[in-house]
Amino acid sequence: KSRKATCSQMKRIFGFEMSDFSSWHRFVCLLNRPTDPASLGIFRFLFGLLMAVDIPQERGLSHLDYKYLDGLQVCRFPLFSFLEPVPLDWMYLIYVIMLLGVLGIMLGFLYRLSCVLFVLPYWYVFFLDKTAWNNHSYLYGLIGFQLCFMNAN
Repeated sequence: KSRKATCSQMKRIFGFEMSDFSSWHRFVCLLNRPTDPASLGIFRFLFGLLMAVDIPQERGLSHLDYKYLDGLQVCRFPLFSFLEPVPLDWMYLIYVIMLLGVLGIMLGFLYRLSCVLFVLPYWYVFFLDKTAWNNHSYLYGLIGFQLCFMNAN
């Protein structure tokens, strides 16, 4: 029989067998097997695209003047109550830096620097206002942080 004929249905669908979890050694071998990096590149591109859409809409770029010009008091995160927003012109610059970072992530240009350019302003803006965030906002920040340590060029 050919190799394809002897392949189980689980191996064809998921790429591994249940027996790969039978011992620690087989599990480590499964995790360290060579794989195609194209899926990581697609993920990086889609994450950058999603953040490029998300920053103007959900992160407050579209209403910065309303939010930070009047010195509006907002609910701060308990451990980060010392953070204060910078003047409005500088807030626009922070958002532009964040957008340049996600464009770099999306295109793979200076990848690690782009990750840092996205993650640092993202968490700064995140910690400025506790009331404007949803659960997925944490996820975006954590994924961006993890991307800093991945070799996804």
